[in-house]
Amino acid sequence: TVVQTLPGTPAERVGLRPGDRLIEVDGESMHGWNPDRAVGVLRGPRGSSVDLMIARIGVSEPIPVTIVRDEIHVVYVTAFMYEPKIGYIRHQQFSDNSADDIRQAIAQLEAEGMTGLILDIRGNPGGLLEEGVAVSDLFLESGKEVGSVGVPSMHRLAVHFDEPVTGPQADPLCRCARQRLHDRALVVGTPTYGKGSVQTLYPLDGGNFLKLTTAKWYTPSGRSIQREPGEHGPMVAMGEPGEMTASGEAVVYYTESGREVFGGGGINPDLIVRSDTTTQVERDFRTALGEQLGAYYDAVFRFAVAYSDSHPELKPDFHVSNDMLVELYAWIEDSGIEVSRELFDGARRLVERELGIQLATVTFDEKTSLRRRLFIDRQVETAAELLREGDSQAQLFALAGSRESDNWPPAREN
Repeated sequence: TVVQTLPGTPAERVGLRPGDRLIEVDGESMHGWNPDRAVGVLRGPRGSSVDLMIARIGVSEPIPVTIVRDEIHVVYVTAFMYEPKIGYIRHQQFSDNSADDIRQAIAQLEAEGMTGLILDIRGNPGGLLEEGVAVSDLFLESGKEVGSVGVPSMHRLAVHFDEPVTGPQADPLCRCARQRLHDRALVVGTPTYGKGSVQTLYPLDGGNFLKLTTAKWYTPSGRSIQREPGEHGPMVAMGEPGEMTASGEAVVYYTESGREVFGGGGINPDLIVRSDTTTQVERDFRTALGEQLGAYYDAVFRFAVAYSDSHPELKPDFHVSNDMLVELYAWIEDSGIEVSRELFDGARRLVERELGIQLATVTFDEKTSLRRRLFIDRQVETAAELLREGDSQAQLFALAGSRESDNWPPAREN
C-alpha cells in the first residue's frame, strides 16, 4: 500500500496516491508478498520501466500504470514559518547538499519575516563530516573554528590554540586545551547519545564497503563528546560527564561566554525538556489495543484515505472534529478492532494527533504533515516560547537559565 509519494519522484509523476494498493507487477500477482520482495522487484536500473496494476478506493476496476525508474533524491531539509517571525527547519541528515539546502531555506524564511530560528536536528543520525562543518559555518562569523579531527595517539588537524596550555592537559596525545566554544545557539531537548567519531569507507570486492572508525572529532575547545568505556569505569549514562582526569574529576571546558561544559558522555542541552509524556488513560488505551495496535494504525490510515477522498474541500488548517472522531470509531469497530469507547474518548488527544497526521499526509504535502507532527510537541513549543521572549542570543541563555530543566534520566514506570 502506498503511504506517501515523495515530490518529484516517478511515483508522483504517474499520479500514484496514498492508499493505492499494488496488486500486480509485470503481470504477476503480488498477493501475499512481503515488503522486501516487493521492493526487490520494484527497484531496477534507471530508465527501465515496470508495469503495475493499482487498486484504488472508489474506483471499481484496477488501474494500469507504467513507471519509468529514476534516481530518487531524498529531501532532508524541510522549512516553513512556525509562526510570525519564528522560522522552523528540520534537518534529517548531513547529505551532499545540506549546507546549500539550509542556506536557501534561511533566505526564504528571512524573506517571510523570520527573526528567530528553530533548527530541529532530532533523529538526525549524522552523515558527511564536511557538510556538518559547512552547515555550522552558515551560522558563524568568518574565521571561527568549527572543529577538528584526529585520533588519541596523534596530533589533531587544524587546531588553533589561543593561549598557552600548561599542566596535564598540555599532553600532546590528549590536547584537551580548555578553550571556548561559540555559544551560537541555545540547545533545547534531552541529552544526546554521545557519538563523536568519524568513519571512513573502504571499498571491497563485489561493490561492498567496510566502514571503519578512524578518528574522533573535537569542538574548538578540544572537547570530545564521545561516550565510551574507559579506564575510569563503565560507559557513563547519557549526559553525564564522561571524560575524567587521573584523579577521577570531570574534565571541564568553557564556552565563549564562560559557561561550563563537560567532555565525553554526549551533549547536555542548555535546557532539558522531555518530549511530551502520555497520560495514564492514554497508556491504558494503548495497552488495551495490545496486539491490535498495528491493525489500529492501519485502520486510521485507511480511514484517512477514505475521508480525504470523500472530502475534497479539506483545507491544510483543518480541525479534527467530533464528527470525524465518531466516524473513525465506527470505522475501527467495523475493522474488527476491540477497544472501549470510554478509552477511545479518554485518549482523544492522541487520536486527534494521529488522525490529523494521517489526513495531512494523504491529502497534502510534507510540510503540512510535519506541521501536524509538531502538534503537542513540548520541545519545539518551548523553543518558540524562548524565541518570543528573547531578542538576542544572550537573552535566550538568560531566559533558559531562569527555567527549571526536566528531570533526566526520566523515572522508570512500572
